Amino acid sequence: VAAFLAGCATPSLIEEDALRQDSLDAVIARVERAVGVPLRAPLDTRVIGRDEIPRRLREIVDAVQPFALRAAYQDGLTAVGLWPEGVDVLDALGGVSRDELGGFYVPSERRLYLVHGAPTPFGVAAASWLVQRDLGLEVPLAHEIVHALQHEMHPELFGHDRFAVVQDDVEVGLQAAREGHATWYGLA
Repeated sequence: VAAFLAGCATPSLIEEDALRQDSLDAVIARVERAVGVPLRAPLDTRVIGRDEIPRRLREIVDAVQPFALRAAYQDGLTAVGLWPEGVDVLDALGGVSRDELGGFYVPSERRLYLVHGAPTPFGVAAASWLVQRDLGLEVPLAHEIVHALQHEMHPELFGHDRFAVVQDDVEVGLQAAREGHATWYGLA
């Protein structure tokens, strides 16, 4: 079965290292129908390779979070035994993300990144072949489009540390609500 599926290509959302506009428009339309809210502004999308993720994540975090705050957070994790001494949190996050992320939305840039070359589980590859759609990229793309919609609908809940610095429990709750909402409607 694996050899058979490997020989049978499915349509890709990416062509020549760029997201195909017709595919993007189709996924946006499905997400808008599922959520019941249209995007008000065009969505800036970029395709990046897996190897670009660690560098890109570091740039994003450096732009929105002061180094002193990040260092204090890491120091606190180390002090209570939740993080090893001398291991940079962002380096570890970048390494894991390289192998796990299919896409991400950056509120501070109002930009969606789709990862080309992300690992696709066998079940997703098989389902993609059966429906002749690139589900390995469609699913993370739809999820991140929901985040863009969330940002448009509730910009006050994105892009600053109003909750994270003073009330990290509130930030964790907001993050869980955003991710749950994006997972539900991204799959819908």
